[in-house]
Amino acid sequence: WRSAARHIAAAAPALASLSPLATDGEAGSEAAEVPADGGDGGVAAATRALSDRATQLCRAMLAYEREQSRDLAKEAEARERRRAEAEEKRRQREAAEEAKRLAREQKALERAAAADAKAAAAEERRRVKEERRAEREKEEAKSVEQRREEKKAREEERVNSLLEQGKKVWAASREVEDLPDKRPYPPVPPSAAGKPQERNRSCHICTQGIASWRGAFTAPLGCSKCPRIFCERCLGHLQDEALLPLAGKPLSTFFDDHWDDWTCLMCRGVCACQEPQLSAKVPIASVCAAGPGRCRIKTAEPHPFRSGDSVSVSGCKLAASAGPVASKALQPVNKQHGSVTWISPGEIELRADASGLPPVAEASGHVTLPTIEKHKRRGWVGVTGSGAIKASPATAAAVTGKRKGSPTPTKRRGSPSRGGGRRTPKKTSTGTRKAKA
Repeated sequence: WRSAARHIAAAAPALASLSPLATDGEAGSEAAEVPADGGDGGVAAATRALSDRATQLCRAMLAYEREQSRDLAKEAEARERRRAEAEEKRRQREAAEEAKRLAREQKALERAAAADAKAAAAEERRRVKEERRAEREKEEAKSVEQRREEKKAREEERVNSLLEQGKKVWAASREVEDLPDKRPYPPVPPSAAGKPQERNRSCHICTQGIASWRGAFTAPLGCSKCPRIFCERCLGHLQDEALLPLAGKPLSTFFDDHWDDWTCLMCRGVCACQEPQLSAKVPIASVCAAGPGRCRIKTAEPHPFRSGDSVSVSGCKLAASAGPVASKALQPVNKQHGSVTWISPGEIELRADASGLPPVAEASGHVTLPTIEKHKRRGWVGVTGSGAIKASPATAAAVTGKRKGSPTPTKRRGSPSRGGGRRTPKKTSTGTRKAKA
């Protein structure tokens, strides 16, 4: 179009010689604008009109070209942007696929490591099981006398080690047959598996053995159907003819008459620890801290515990929200606790530090009464058992002094002194004496 405009400008002199005659199209319209005189002025006007028209056409085409250039530039920019977005998406997709591949490889490695650890643990369990089986077979091959001698040697070694440390421990024999009034117990029948059993060394009711018995009492009474023994003090607290038919005779006479053929309370199914209400395992609903050094337990059902009871808590597990916490963190809870506090029929408090206790899983664990607590409910547990005479060289404490933890005897108010003197009257004020007089 620029070239056409230049040609039109160059042809302007030639147009001046032309007659302003036109028959059709734009020429006729331009000729109509030529003055009527048809001279040079008309040709110049026509030439200027054509030149202006060509200039307008050139400007229009330049504007069109600029618009086209802008459109092309926008399209190119959009294509570049789309290409960059596609490239970015491709890189992101490749990065995501690479991350997934690495995650799959990591999971595969973790599974392989877990499988190896599981296999190693299974191998370790198998090895320990084989060792225990070999030890059990070796132990079963020994006679009763050999096992008794080995056990006695181990106990002597332990006692000597404690005595070397300066501790007050039981240094004499722990066998019931070695009491001052020796009498052979009835033979203990074999267990359900047919293995021989030894006679127990502690009273079933008060759980005290020779090491803790004091006083010149008779030997405990042994059952003829099981290895349990019962001390005289605890049996003297029964006060029930259905449980212990004394028929008005002294307890020592009952011991003499039934020394070889007595059937104990457990074998008869009438012992306090066999009571269903006290023997039940109370499930735990939740465990939480209740203050400094206190832990509160909510039970899933009404409990039979009272304030002052000793209870045993076991089976509590960590909650899923606890994270990687060692199971030892629940040791302050999973153990035997003394002197609980009754809160309600469904709550109790323990003396346990629960400040750093991790979350405990709901409905895990249970609370039970120890055996001696069940006997205490009936008032069966004696103040002391029956055993060796206190003045005899039975314990190291007999030589070194009072045994650690042993109760100090208290003197009743108003009891006479050892010298046999008279009771000293209580001092009162003068007015009080006159009023009493």
